[in-house]
Amino acid sequence: MTLRLPFHVFIAHSITFGLILLLSACSSTPPMTPPLFSDETRVFNQADTEKSPRLDKILKQFNHANAEQQVDLLPAILTAASREQRWSIANKAVELINIDQLRVDQMADYSLAVSRLWLYQSDFKRIDDWLNHPALMRATPRMTINDQLGVASLQAEILFVRGQYFLSFKHRVAIKPEQLSESQQATNHQAIWDCLVALSLGELEKQLNKNHSPEIIAWLSLARIH
Repeated sequence: MTLRLPFHVFIAHSITFGLILLLSACSSTPPMTPPLFSDETRVFNQADTEKSPRLDKILKQFNHANAEQQVDLLPAILTAASREQRWSIANKAVELINIDQLRVDQMADYSLAVSRLWLYQSDFKRIDDWLNHPALMRATPRMTINDQLGVASLQAEILFVRGQYFLSFKHRVAIKPEQLSESQQATNHQAIWDCLVALSLGELEKQLNKNHSPEIIAWLSLARIH
């Protein structure tokens, strides 16, 4: 495996990272930040938090691993750190991860983890850059359907959080209902509706005049008479 950084540089970063991990392990549970998404359930295909390995367990593996094994553990550290809101560790993991070495089956989890981190940091440019990154664009068609749903719903939720309600609505409408479970369909419909009720009547009228998709027109018409 080719490392992103020269070996001696990676080792220096790794030592720094190890110190952060040690301090983190000795500290109390960090205070939780407010929810970063309007509703976590609106980002589909997230790992079951009850079954996912805790960050501290992965950190123990990291501290006993060789340099190449540490590289392999970084995506898991990032995912767990962002889920548990251990932001200093998540930030360091992002610095060390080479996105060109991520496997296709790691891309969806990576996208969710870095989006959480950058939402916390209010760094919307980095979120935009990643969600439009060529590496993610190349990987998406090769993902499983579930991972594709995860990325699509993440993109829609990011747009909603940023107040881009109509774009979020269009992303949600583009998700095929037959690829969703019943509960996900209900969640997606509610998310679609929340996008529409956030639009002004003038914006609804404007979009009705601009759009020709029967499904989009049906939703907009329903929202207009609500």
